[in-house]
Amino acid sequence: VHTQPGDRTEEDTRALALEIALASPRSIVLWESEEYRRGRAPGEIARALRRTLVAAGYDDSAIGDAYSEPDALARAVLGATIEDIVVVAPHIDRAGVMATL
Repeated sequence: VHTQPGDRTEEDTRALALEIALASPRSIVLWESEEYRRGRAPGEIARALRRTLVAAGYDDSAIGDAYSEPDALARAVLGATIEDIVVVAPHIDRAGVMATL
C-alpha cells in the first residue's frame, strides 16, 4: 500500500517505485491523500508510480488503486493470502487504518 507526497520530484517518485519493485510484491495498491497531493492533480502521483512500476516489469493488472489509506489497506488485506505480508507506507490516516484493522 503506497503513496508519495506531491511535492517530491519526478526522480524521487521514480526512485520510490523502483524500490517497491525491488521488493517484488505480488500486488500493489496505490492511493493518494488530498492533503498530500501538494499541488498535483488528482491521480497524478498514482499514475507516475504506476508508469515506473509497469516499466520495471509489473503487470498493470497487479497494481490496484484506492480512494484512501483505509480503502487501500482493505483492498490489500482482502487480496492477501495467509503467506502474504501487507505493508502500509506511509501511515497517514491512523484512525482510519486502525478502524480497518
